[in-house]
Amino acid sequence: MFGYISNDTIIKYYASALPVSQTIFIRGIFVTVLISIFCWQRGAFKSAIKKEDRSLVVLRTGVDLCATLLFLTALFNMPLANASAILQTLPLSVTLLGAMLLGERFGRYRAFAIIMGFFGAILIIKPGSSGFNSYSLFAVAAVLLITVREITTRKISKQSSTLLITFITAGSITLAGAAGGLFYHNWVPVPLETITGLTMASICIFLAYYFSIPAMQFGEISFVQPFRFTLMIWAVMFGFFFFEEIPDNLTILGLLIVIAAGVFTYYREATSNHTPNNK
Repeated sequence: MFGYISNDTIIKYYASALPVSQTIFIRGIFVTVLISIFCWQRGAFKSAIKKEDRSLVVLRTGVDLCATLLFLTALFNMPLANASAILQTLPLSVTLLGAMLLGERFGRYRAFAIIMGFFGAILIIKPGSSGFNSYSLFAVAAVLLITVREITTRKISKQSSTLLITFITAGSITLAGAAGGLFYHNWVPVPLETITGLTMASICIFLAYYFSIPAMQFGEISFVQPFRFTLMIWAVMFGFFFFEEIPDNLTILGLLIVIAAGVFTYYREATSNHTPNNK
């Protein structure tokens, strides 16, 4: 979550004047190089994706590409807080769909924790109607696609390399950005400051990819998803340290609720592992 919100913040600050395809391409080059180095060092290129997982990896990559295009379009045209607010519905959508399609455990306690986390996020963001323009629909569509991506990741077997999946995703998105630039012919000169910002964003999104894929591949969905709410904790911290935004009482209350929801979910996971009736 730290990686994702850092990437969003840096891109919105440095690259909002660039076409989306150009932003994706430049950031993607740096991300792909970083992942290639890790894949080479750890021998990931020597292990192919399992045959039964290949169609899932292709689906995951395509869905991730579409979600990236939609969310960056929304991010460049609406406030960061409002785009983040829409993303906070992910734990609900992913956990519910995981319970329906994968048979994941989903009891009333976990449902309560996720709903309370969502309520806490709303208190933090306090989205005003002016922030939700027509581009909100792009963010909503991105949430739906990310939900499909997360469920698809969960179905990929543990024998397929996480690093290799990350490399395929990053490389495909980079090539798509290049294709978009060639098709629309709308690229513009990029200042050195923007290149530096996109380099930093690439490191952040690499961290996000590197940790989120195994979290979904190996972790239980209903346990992993509530921790997405920690994104708002980072968002508030960034606002305070970099933009001198002081949290008000509702924000502080929301933060406490989000933290409590995460801690409660962890407690339920720990206790359920020692009892036959998981809730």
